[in-house]
Parts: sequence; C-alpha cells; structure tokens
Amino acid sequence: MNAIIVRERALTDDSRITNSEVNVQHLQSDMTEIKRTVGWLREAFESFKTEVAKEFGAIRTEMAEEFGAIRTEMTKELGAIRAEITKEFGAIRAEMTKELGAIRTEMAEELGSVRAQMTQESGSLRTSIERAKLWMVVTGLGTILSVWGAAFALARFLKP
Repeated sequence: MNAIIVRERALTDDSRITNSEVNVQHLQSDMTEIKRTVGWLREAFESFKTEVAKEFGAIRTEMAEEFGAIRTEMTKELGAIRAEITKEFGAIRAEMTKELGAIRTEMAEELGSVRAQMTQESGSLRTSIERAKLWMVVTGLGTILSVWGAAFALARFLKP
C-alpha cells in the first residue's frame, strides 16, 4: 500500500488528471454496461411477468373448463341417480299399495266371517235365552199351579 502512495506522489497533476479521466471513462463504460444489463433485465422481467400472467390465465381458463365439465357430468349423474331412486320408490309404493290392498281384502273377508259367526251365535244365544225364559215361565206357572193345587187339596182335607 505504501508503494501505491509513493507512486501517486511522484506523478504530476496532469498525469493524475489523465489517470483519473481514464479511470472515470472506464467507470462510465462500466456504468453504461450496467445500465444496459439492468435495462435488459427489466425487459426480461416484464416479459416474464407477461408470460406468467398468460400462463396463469390459460391455467385458469383450463381449470374453469374442467370444473365446468366435471360439474356437468356430476349434474348428469345425479339426475340419473335421482331418476333411478324415483323409479325404485315408485315400484316400492306400487308393491306396498298392492300388498295393503290384499291385506285389506283379507281383513274384510275375515271380519265378514267373524260378523257372520257372531250373528249366528247371537241368534243361537237369543233362541237359547228365549227357550230358557219359556222354560222358566212354564216351570214357574207349573210351580204356582202345583202350590195352588196343594193348597186347595190341603184346604179340602182340613175342612171339617
């Protein structure tokens, strides 16, 4: 480092100015080169930003198309599933209605049979009750007549 200071002192002012001008020209050419590089980098960055924006736009468009296709396919499939479920429920309802109709018919027949039996038994019971009433009346009258007959016979024997 001391050698550089000694060499600079030995130089005259003009040579120092010339050296400084050469160094400044070198610095200016370096600065111009750096400016060009920065300008090129700026253009490359702007170009990159534009390309990235285009790519993202293309990806968004492609994703929107794919989602739209998936949504359409899912709607179609869900519609088919709904139709199938509706069809199956309709078949189940029809079968249940048929079975319930058969059960109602069978129950009506059974109830009709029970009613007929109850009517028959009721008629038989009425007849039995009427016979029992008649027997009681006849027996009661017979008893009353017997008691009167015995009372008359006793009264005759006891008459002096």
